[in-house]
Amino acid sequence: MNYVEPIRNLDTLENMCSYLKKTNSLKRKENRETKIHRDKPNNEKSN
Repeated sequence: MNYVEPIRNLDTLENMCSYLKKTNSLKRKENRETKIHRDKPNNEKSN
């Protein structure tokens, strides 16, 4: 019984890792888009 828990934990850890990787890539994409949006008004102001 003791050996089952770590395996289960490992599994959830792997799942969390893959989930985090997905969300990280999503966040990066969002950041890129918001950065572009942020840059536009700044450029307009300077002009």
